[in-house]
Amino acid sequence: MHYSNLALLAISGLTLLLTVATTIPSQAAAGDKDPLAGTWQSVSAELGGMVFPPAVGTNFTLTMKAGKYEVLASGNPDRGTYQVDSKTKPHQLHILGGPGGPNAGKTIPAIYEVTADHLKICYDLGGTNAPAEFKTTPGTKLFLVHYARKAE
Repeated sequence: MHYSNLALLAISGLTLLLTVATTIPSQAAAGDKDPLAGTWQSVSAELGGMVFPPAVGTNFTLTMKAGKYEVLASGNPDRGTYQVDSKTKPHQLHILGGPGGPNAGKTIPAIYEVTADHLKICYDLGGTNAPAEFKTTPGTKLFLVHYARKAE
């Protein structure tokens, strides 16, 4: 697969992911600080075992707050909701595509790991089950993105 095709597939996958994330409310209680809240810039990405070239893998901005997300990929926004399940190992995200977006009504299961300045999310763009680990393999629709927190 050529990188241009991979880039289009990645952008489509990210758009799907972002759309799914914006329609599911967060499980965090009103007084809890959401560790995912903030703006994140991708530093690398891979889909189905193929690593995106830096020009593509660093082109996603993800903003998450109060169960809503927005992703910008090449300047194109995608919005939706997400729900966090931090009791599982690894922690899970359930993303739902928002109305009017490319992933409207689609659910995307994912896993995440967050530290103060880094976020790792592995999505199953096939919508089947949350991935078991933070890696992708050929022939799957697993999408792994590493993000760094942007200064606010």
